Amino acid sequence: MGPFGDLPMMNNMPLVALFALALPGCVVQVHSAEDTRVLEEVITSVALDVDSGGVNVLPSETEQVTVYRSAEWSAVPPEMSLEVVDGVLRLSSSCAAGQLVCRAEHELHLPAGLLVEGVVGSGGFMAERFVGGINLNIGSGGAVLADGEGAITLEIGSGGAVIDGHLGEINLDVSSGGAALSEVTGDLNLLVSSGGVVADGLSAGSVVAEISSGGLSLDFDERPTLIDAEVSSGGATVEVPAGAYRLDLTASSGGINVDGVEHDPESDDLIRLNVSSGGITLEGDDDR
Repeated sequence: MGPFGDLPMMNNMPLVALFALALPGCVVQVHSAEDTRVLEEVITSVALDVDSGGVNVLPSETEQVTVYRSAEWSAVPPEMSLEVVDGVLRLSSSCAAGQLVCRAEHELHLPAGLLVEGVVGSGGFMAERFVGGINLNIGSGGAVLADGEGAITLEIGSGGAVIDGHLGEINLDVSSGGAALSEVTGDLNLLVSSGGVVADGLSAGSVVAEISSGGLSLDFDERPTLIDAEVSSGGATVEVPAGAYRLDLTASSGGINVDGVEHDPESDDLIRLNVSSGGITLEGDDDR
């Protein structure tokens, strides 16, 4: 039985192929298959339990959900399932251990307003122009999101996060790989163990960050009400609209440089930076 053997054939278009992978001293036959499923059911959320292979989310051109799946394997096909339970689309895949090749990829075309949650073991997660919630635990491969809207919560083991153009609150817990954010609007909560954070074009009212290594760089287009950051190693560079803020700046080594920003103990807007290793640079830009 192939990887999609659990599915009825209605709205399912399978394609199976076979090719050879040349490795030093041997030739490994690699099987592949793919299918498309257009769901007639009303879907309210998506639950992922994907072992090996990535997930790509795109906006649907209709109110229906479309699922494209593909698989590659050298010995035993991955086990892949698709079911709808009480409006929840449940997608899972897993690979048998010990294979040279085994991947199970998912591409989801989703209407606006859905929640995507669950686990992506390896292969990473991508979303483009998706309007909805995302709450995922990603083992490796990281996450790349562009031009979306909605609340995001990501826990990433390795691979980091790249978010470009987003409206909504972002919560990141990254063990390795860091985070790069650009043109985002919404409060940020960032916990990064390794790789640091670089964020520009920010319109976030609040940024709370804890960085173990790699440093912190924040560049704001709009005045923030709160920056509260702990940086163990790598220093902090922050650029905000010029003006008076309530400042609480501490650098154990590396020094503190402030230009274009004044301290006002009565200000409602707080910039708190505590750096253990590395300096602090805080700049105010009159053009913002």
